Amino acid sequence: MLNLSSNNFNGLIPSSIGNLIELESLDLSNNELSGRIPQQLTPLNFLEYLNFSQNQLVGPIPQGGQVQTFPDSFEGNMGLCGIPLSRKCETPTPSSNDQYNEKSDFFSGFGWKAIVIGYGCGFLIGMVAGHVISSRRPDLVFKVFGVRLQRGS
Repeated sequence: MLNLSSNNFNGLIPSSIGNLIELESLDLSNNELSGRIPQQLTPLNFLEYLNFSQNQLVGPIPQGGQVQTFPDSFEGNMGLCGIPLSRKCETPTPSSNDQYNEKSDFFSGFGWKAIVIGYGCGFLIGMVAGHVISSRRPDLVFKVFGVRLQRGS
């Protein structure tokens, strides 16, 4: 269950929510979310409750999966169209705003876990490289840092 309703959140709905494949309830209502509903939410097959109402969402409602089976979940989003709404979508034309949304979705996939893994690997590689250089070329350490390394007897 993920209830983030009534928090004044703004911006795009993260496509990474689609990774929560066992999610049964998703409530993002009464925020200031904008942009399109990500197509990545269609594989959420366990949804029993879904609410995107009272936001500023635009574009077609993703087809396939259970997202479109909640007709009351889209009220208050004047820019949404497609099934289950009575408002039909026009033929989509690519715009510069669509390219912005794709870039935002790409970068939203870099969560804190990826950052921690990146820093951890960088730290480990740096420590190993530092040890190898200091043990094989102590004169180089002295030239760069002005520190003379002493070897244990």
